[in-house]
Amino acid sequence: MKAPGFEAALERTLEWEGVYSRDDRDPGGETVFGVARKRWGGWVGWAIVDELAKVRGDGLALVERLRKSEALRREVELFYRASFWLPLGCEDLAAVAPDLAGKLFAAGVNLGSDRALELLQAVLAGYGREVAVDGVFGPVTLAAARSVCSDPGGAEGLLAGLRAACRAYYAGLMRGNPRLEVYRRGWFRRAAA
Repeated sequence: MKAPGFEAALERTLEWEGVYSRDDRDPGGETVFGVARKRWGGWVGWAIVDELAKVRGDGLALVERLRKSEALRREVELFYRASFWLPLGCEDLAAVAPDLAGKLFAAGVNLGSDRALELLQAVLAGYGREVAVDGVFGPVTLAAARSVCSDPGGAEGLLAGLRAACRAYYAGLMRGNPRLEVYRRGWFRRAAA
């Protein structure tokens, strides 16, 4: 069964993640389509990346080979569906509020699933819904989201709240580690997306 909204959410997220990065300032280190080798070193897509990197050429040529690899693209899609879309509850959430599901997915990819869910749950609690801020998606979180989204303007308000929570989280990261200021503009733009 096709996940409602997954493809669109993945495309938007990959626009932010880019094809390939090896930024020494980035705590995730080397990444391909947002998959950080430091965090996901056992991902099967890394074997494809390593094989494509053996071909002679400059960094731009590697990026183009990565972009064109259908095998890598399949692994990226499988990875994001299994590691983020489904565990975050985005498939269920997309039936209620597709834009919110897409934002939660993107936040989960960048901040980690637990943190993204905690931010959503805190926003839901701010709406007066009784939900544990535990980073676990389950029936209580889904019911709270459905409840808020059933109110006029609720889905839009919840989305705006999640965006604001992401921005505040990024600001806190930079306060704690000023070296991360280099990412401010991108992070704030991403939070607002």
